[in-house]
Amino acid sequence: MPELRYGDVWSQLLRRVHAELDLEVVAATIVNDGRTLADCDRLMLLMPRRGGWQVVATTGQERFDRRSNVVRAWETFAAVAAPLREPIGFDGTSARQAPEVEAALAHLVDVTGAKQLVFVPLVGESPKLAEHEPKAGQAVDPPSGWLAAERFQGAGSLDDLLRRTELIAGISASAVTHAERYRRLPLRRLGESITRRLERRRLTRTAAFGLGAALIVAALLLIPTELKIEARGTLQPADRRHVFAPAEGIVVALDAKHGQHVEAGRQLLEMKRPELDFELTRVEGELLTQQRRLSSLQAARLRGARTENADSPELLRLTADEEEARQQVVGLKSQQEELQRQRAALKVTAPIGGEILTWDVQRTLEGRPVLKGQQLLTVGDVAGPWELDLTVADEYAGYVRRAERTGEPVEVEFIAASSSGETHRARLSTIAGRSDVDDEGRSTVAMTAASDADVPRDLLRPGTAVTAKVACGSVSVGYAWTLELVHFFRTKVWF
Repeated sequence: MPELRYGDVWSQLLRRVHAELDLEVVAATIVNDGRTLADCDRLMLLMPRRGGWQVVATTGQERFDRRSNVVRAWETFAAVAAPLREPIGFDGTSARQAPEVEAALAHLVDVTGAKQLVFVPLVGESPKLAEHEPKAGQAVDPPSGWLAAERFQGAGSLDDLLRRTELIAGISASAVTHAERYRRLPLRRLGESITRRLERRRLTRTAAFGLGAALIVAALLLIPTELKIEARGTLQPADRRHVFAPAEGIVVALDAKHGQHVEAGRQLLEMKRPELDFELTRVEGELLTQQRRLSSLQAARLRGARTENADSPELLRLTADEEEARQQVVGLKSQQEELQRQRAALKVTAPIGGEILTWDVQRTLEGRPVLKGQQLLTVGDVAGPWELDLTVADEYAGYVRRAERTGEPVEVEFIAASSSGETHRARLSTIAGRSDVDDEGRSTVAMTAASDADVPRDLLRPGTAVTAKVACGSVSVGYAWTLELVHFFRTKVWF
């Protein structure tokens, strides 16, 4: 393992990763500066999130698609390999692993296309200069994260890649641990603000301080207020339908664009399946051939009926051939009708009258291949009622459900991002019975609210971002103000 010396690039990395407490900054420094030191093509940092492992940073990308195949493949592999707490390397000739690790590794290599890859845990404190190995008998902490390095050309040895990545992991482990702990501090910003104020100003009389504190506590406990849970989402027409591809094919004709008004049943686009056209041409050709053969056999049989006996072998053969040709014609016509029905289904029509809500339809669909069941367009009735598509954090959804179970209408106030701050009203319609994970890895619950009819028409644009407050009953002022802190103690301290 290379030595770490004053002034070299390794000591510079050590200083940079320990210079910040912001986890995003620390992670970006590790994967971007560490990639060159690891001599790899891509370096990723994975950390534990909600019972699994999640990619939090990757080389050269400040933002990345968490639903991409590569990110999901690495997170799936981490869920299988992380419990082993051992570095893993692969270059096609590496030692065999456990069956479940082998299966996940094979899928990972297939998705990423990497020739060499290593998976190294972040364990232990930062190494001192020229000291990178743990002392004998020293306890090893659980990994605070994992580093994943990939080479796509296969240049260099796997052992060298593994040693370099392990050194970066040793340098970065404690920095990641400290940044993660700092991120998890409850009400961190509020605490910092209060601390600064208390340092600037000290009360000189204990009695005045005690009396003031008592009055504040009494007010927080006794004064009632409405508990309002924040939710975020968009304004959408209440009646909207998604249009899906009826089969796999290519969009060859598109007669729709964003904001266009369409009537129900109007053709929006037409798809083409080359294999369907080929099969239809083949069936029609065979049908024409069999129809001609049937006509020929019928004519031959009629001529033979005038000159041959009814029981003659030749007449019987002609009759049998005629019946066989007739059955083939019937079967081919059935195939032709089914293929024509399938081709007619490739002309996609509007399910309802309304407006095309999908943005930039020409760029995303025209001339492009689509899969069966793929969502192509969304049509919404902008002239009808509108609703709010909202999501609320999973930990606060219980308050909304409790308010819904009272049987009373649950009032919702919302502000549109494009408005000047004017508040509008809606009423809760539905709340989902299950949670989903959003693009940022947070657990959320979906719900809808019917907007009042007095919302100005200039705000009723599909997809307008809104911030909503859901009224969930009366609580004390203190409880409403410290809801985040109460939730922290319920989930992290009491249970």
